[in-house]
Amino acid sequence: MHSRSVKSFTLIELLVVVAIVAVLVSILLPALSVAREKGRQVSCLSNLKQIGVMLFLYADDHSGWSIMAQPEPRFSGDWEFGGYHETLENLKYLTNRGTFFCPSAKDVGFRTSNVSYGINYWTFGYNPSPDISPNRPVKLAEALSFGNGSSLIYVGDALRSWVNGNSALAVSIRQGPPYPYAPYGSYGPTEARHLDNVNCLMAEGCAMSLDPAEIVNYFHWNPTQDGNPAGSGSLWWRP
Repeated sequence: MHSRSVKSFTLIELLVVVAIVAVLVSILLPALSVAREKGRQVSCLSNLKQIGVMLFLYADDHSGWSIMAQPEPRFSGDWEFGGYHETLENLKYLTNRGTFFCPSAKDVGFRTSNVSYGINYWTFGYNPSPDISPNRPVKLAEALSFGNGSSLIYVGDALRSWVNGNSALAVSIRQGPPYPYAPYGSYGPTEARHLDNVNCLMAEGCAMSLDPAEIVNYFHWNPTQDGNPAGSGSLWWRP
């Protein structure tokens, strides 16, 4: 009785299989990484929409006035506390702190320097202290009255502060190139952390992603913008 011979892989055949698997992995891993980031991007946009609901409720309950980036006046000089997210929590608009944590952001936390989303302070104001500009809140309806509410940034992906303590940069954003296209030490930058895009909540309530070339346009930051630097025509600059 003849025994059946079993054919085994040669070393060359095994190496070919390993090479094919390696090529397939190299092709699939970037696609999987992009898919995962797309999921995080969608989750972030959902966070921004929820924040938008809180901000609209706040304005409705406060005679139409929009909340500022850091609503509490600075008395002690400590910027680490007093961000708008804390005010929303104290007033019971915010019930889940995780809403302020972008899934693509690093080292998040509820301290003012660690939250993921900042307010466009060029339009909506920074702090009511008299020695700080902009120190005037605006009415949301007034900001929307110029007809560009769908393109005016209200809240967006903010860069975590590089300062440990005494910093409130993460609760405020301003016009300019986003990180990493701007230096890490820039003041109030957005962060392009979603496939090089920045997620933003617009003043009208919609949420969208903007690329670095688009987000630097002034009309995204100032409803009265006519080509001059933001501030010359902004709502809070007016006497």
